[in-house]
Formats: sequence, C-alpha cells, structure tokens
Amino acid sequence: MTSPFRLIGTVTLGSGVFNTLERDHLIADDGRGLRRDRLTHPGAVAVVAIGSAGVWMIRQYRSAVRDWIWEIPAGLREPGEAPEATAFRECVEEVGRAPGRLDELGRLVSSPGVLDESIDLFLATDLVAVPRRPADAEEALADVVEVPPATLRAMIEDGAIINAITIAALALAGCMPGPAPPTGRLPADVTSGVRESPKEEQ
Repeated sequence: MTSPFRLIGTVTLGSGVFNTLERDHLIADDGRGLRRDRLTHPGAVAVVAIGSAGVWMIRQYRSAVRDWIWEIPAGLREPGEAPEATAFRECVEEVGRAPGRLDELGRLVSSPGVLDESIDLFLATDLVAVPRRPADAEEALADVVEVPPATLRAMIEDGAIINAITIAALALAGCMPGPAPPTGRLPADVTSGVRESPKEEQ
C-alpha cells in the first residue's frame, strides 16, 4: 500500500543502552507537515516453551513499569543473530530449558505509535533441562515456574499476567483452553498450583 506521507528528514535526539530516540519530519499528500518521535529497537523474540506440566514462565522486575512482571522467555536479538538462535538462547538463559524443536508462531509489533520493535514468536517443545544462564541481575533474581494452562488463563483474567506480548503468544499457541471457572480473584500468591524450576548453580 502506498503511503500518503513522505519522509523529508530524521533527527537523532538521544541514545540509550538499547534504543535511539529519533524525530521524523513528514509531509502528507495534502501538504500538511507533522513530526513524530520514535524509539528504534534491534528486534526481539518471545518463546512459548511447553513442558510436561504447562508453560515455562519467568517473573522478573521491569524497571520501566516499576513492578514484577510475568512473562514467557523473551529477549533482544544480537547483531546478525537469527531469530531461532535468539529463541534458543533465551530459553536457556531465562528458564533453563533447551528446545529440541522450535516452530514459528508469527510476528508482532509491540507499540507502533512510538516504537519500531518487531518481535518474532516461537513455540518451543521437546525441552531438555539445562543449567540456567541469567544474562543480568533481573534474570538472576527472577522466579521461574511451570504454569498449567488453566492457571495461565486465570492469571490473565485476574490481571496477574499483563504483558501483551506474552498474552498474544499464549493465545497463538493455544495455551488458554476454555473459559476460566468463576472462582473470584486469585490469592496473593499466584504461584500456587505451579511447579517451581529446580534450583541450579549459576
């Protein structure tokens, strides 16, 4: 589809650890000009890792939202790294599981109004337990659990899982069967009924 906007210039406003803030200057077909700020992103993957009892999840602190967030394994692509290689690496680093098989689930953009991040989604099966290799302090201090499908849906409907990428990937993988039973709000300890990952030396 032909765009009704023409990019006439881009100015770099600043740089961070992973992102660059840029301002695009555009002109519409009707002559109106506009400015739009955007964050550039190297690209990422997210992985639905299916174990014998459910989906492997990680609960880690996210400074951007000042809170602990439940997520599936996910992370940035290294320069020149294939998405499948990133998916394999993130499963090992975050939940200590090496996928025997990886299947593509699709691709999404997380926040196209301000961010050019593109995320490749994968389904990981035939998992083999390996030592976790946390890439940073957030991952090292994270909780890792295997969550049954019925509990996953209840956590989403209760608001315990709010990561949009995680919810979309779980839906594409078919990991939320049927409506959750009307049991009211979950207890404060949402990890009840899930199996903890074996403790391993880092």
